[in-house]
Amino acid sequence: MNKKIKLLVCICTQNRKKKLGRLLKSLNNLLKINDIYLNIIVVENELKSRLNKSKFFYRNVRSIKFFLEENIGISFARNRCLHEASKINFDYMVFFDDDCIVDKRWLIENLNFIKEYNCDIITGPHQSKNNLYINLIERKFERGKSLNWASTNNVIFKKNLLNKEKPKFDLNIQKIGGEDQLFFMELKKKGYKILWNNLSIVYEESSKKRNNFIWFIKRSFGYGCSSFYIYKNLFKKTYFFILIISIFYNFLKMIINCLRLPFSPKSSILKIFHLIFKIFGILSVTFFSYEIKRY
Repeated sequence: MNKKIKLLVCICTQNRKKKLGRLLKSLNNLLKINDIYLNIIVVENELKSRLNKSKFFYRNVRSIKFFLEENIGISFARNRCLHEASKINFDYMVFFDDDCIVDKRWLIENLNFIKEYNCDIITGPHQSKNNLYINLIERKFERGKSLNWASTNNVIFKKNLLNKEKPKFDLNIQKIGGEDQLFFMELKKKGYKILWNNLSIVYEESSKKRNNFIWFIKRSFGYGCSSFYIYKNLFKKTYFFILIISIFYNFLKMIINCLRLPFSPKSSILKIFHLIFKIFGILSVTFFSYEIKRY
């Protein structure tokens, strides 16, 4: 008889009961697998003394626990997840953002991936069904590709990694964005493998705030700004050199998209804008000490 794999799903939220409810329902609708135990932790990042607990019937979930984190900030909330996780027996930890909807095959596809590949961290697509801007800047790779980072909108990793390294999400970078990228890049630097599972699909719930060109430009600029703080924390002595390489790399990608303009004008133009503002973000912080708040 195969040993059942124990999964712990961690979700951070802030007074977004409807979105949280849709995420929890999508977890409930995962294809049922007999050799999996699924537990859930929800951390509400609010000053309120009372939690709004969503009530659903969970056929796939062994238990669900709600916690209140009164220190406001996404890193505080995620670190609370890590703290509570240290008290629970599980094999793999999962992070989802509260605006995610998990594809019904997510669980079975990651179980298959775990059996096929020997890796520490698995991440995959984070798509939108109707937001061109999100899909344009989200990453796309071949199955099994080794990556430098993952993000908390779709990631699964081994518990023994937490036991050995005791990693934490950076509290200083959380106001800027990219603290989850830094978290996994630090683990990658220590030798842990991050692989891409193209069938581990999570959808981002669409919103008017994110489905427009202005948000797209701000996000692109924010990515560039975040790069400065991430590389400075990760490569303290060589970060400036790495940032220069990053600028040239993005400039090269911009030229490639210029060459693609006759074949796919709309997506190429948007990618060019994305790269221009990403480069502008790197330059603004690196050379002009621009201070950005979370995009």
